[in-house]
Amino acid sequence: MKRNVFTSSALALVISAASSSVFAADVGSGIIEFNGDVNTGACTVAPSSVNKQVDLGSVAAASLQTAGSQGPVSDFVLELTNCIMDPTASGTDFSKVSVTFTGQMEAAGNLWANTGTADNVGVQFQDPNGNNLASGSTVEQNLRAGGNTINLSARMASLGNATAGTVKSTVAYVLDYQ
Repeated sequence: MKRNVFTSSALALVISAASSSVFAADVGSGIIEFNGDVNTGACTVAPSSVNKQVDLGSVAAASLQTAGSQGPVSDFVLELTNCIMDPTASGTDFSKVSVTFTGQMEAAGNLWANTGTADNVGVQFQDPNGNNLASGSTVEQNLRAGGNTINLSARMASLGNATAGTVKSTVAYVLDYQ
C-alpha cells in the first residue's frame, strides 16, 4: 500500500510539472539589438554628444518683441574621446578636426529655423569665438591625445513680434579629420 501511494504521488507530480509548462502564460518577450561602428577617425564622439540636447531655457515673449533681441546664452560642448594621435597606433596622421553643421535656416536673418510652436523666433548658434554659424559653416580645432571638447553656444533670437510657444531647431554635424 505504501508503494502504491508513493507511485501515485510520483505520477501526480510528473503530470503536474508537465501540465504547468503547457498552461504557462506568455508573460512577454522581445529583442535586444546592439549597434555600433568602427570608424577611421582619430577620435570617438562621446555618447553624450551623439544626439545632443541643449536647453535654451524659458524666455518671456515680451522680451523678444524687437527683431534681434535675444535670450540668454546656453553654452555646451561636443565631446570627442579616445583620440589617438600616434600614427603608428592609429594608422592615421590626423592633427585637427573640422565640424560642419547643416540644417534649416530662417528665411530672414542668420537664425536656425524654429520648428516649435513659437512664431518669429529662431536659434542663434555660435562658434567658440562668438561668430554666428549658418548651415554649411565649419568649426576647426586642433586635436590632442585623449579627450577634446568643441565649445559652442546657442540662444533664442527674435525676428520681431515673437509669440509664446516652444522653440525647437535641429542641427546635424559631420566630423572630418585632417
